[in-house]
Amino acid sequence: METVKVLVTDKVRGIYYGSIDLIALEGFRGGGVVLHDARHCFFYAKCEGTYSLATKGPQPGSKIGPVVKRQAISDVATISTCDAAAVAAWEAAGWSS
Repeated sequence: METVKVLVTDKVRGIYYGSIDLIALEGFRGGGVVLHDARHCFFYAKCEGTYSLATKGPQPGSKIGPVVKRQAISDVATISTCDAAAVAAWEAAGWSS
């Protein structure tokens, strides 16, 4: 099963990063999704909005929660595929005090 790294936002301003099955992404028609190895972005710093989280990833000063194996997200607003630089930043991110 092929997966892709994505940034997901929901309709209540939640921001999540993780892997999604490519088939689920291509067939997405609204509603909810399930992310694997998901992380929640509680606060992002030094970014030009949520799209920069998909292109550059979280920057120093951001507050990123720990990895959870599987996360169901309802009321999805957007799904953006992540660039390689963003993936590296998300994988290295932690909770900045």
